[in-house]
Amino acid sequence: MCLMLAACTNTGAASPAPLSASADKIAPPVTLAAQKLVQGLPLDGRLARSDGNGRLEVYVYLDGFTPENLAAVAAKGLTAGVPSPQMGVVQGWVKPGDLAALSALACVTRITLPRYALVR
Repeated sequence: MCLMLAACTNTGAASPAPLSASADKIAPPVTLAAQKLVQGLPLDGRLARSDGNGRLEVYVYLDGFTPENLAAVAAKGLTAGVPSPQMGVVQGWVKPGDLAALSALACVTRITLPRYALVR
């Protein structure tokens, strides 16, 4: 079990994955929304949402739904995570500054914005 956690959390003595490697997992709209939050700019609530603590709502796609993977994403800053194994995603909130560490986890395959229902 510890080996599985270590594989996902990427916490060896080596330095963390470079931002460019893990940034490939972060969808461009997530990056844009995170930059806006850091700059104190409002988000378009139809495309991206933030909370009163400056966290961005995201989907984190995992390569497997194990207790270790869920614990690893929580340890890297994903809060109020709601797992949906059928969709292969955990929906939760993350601070913009935690996105790089979250995406550097080996078990994370990509991070996107949720798709919100639109009232017509």
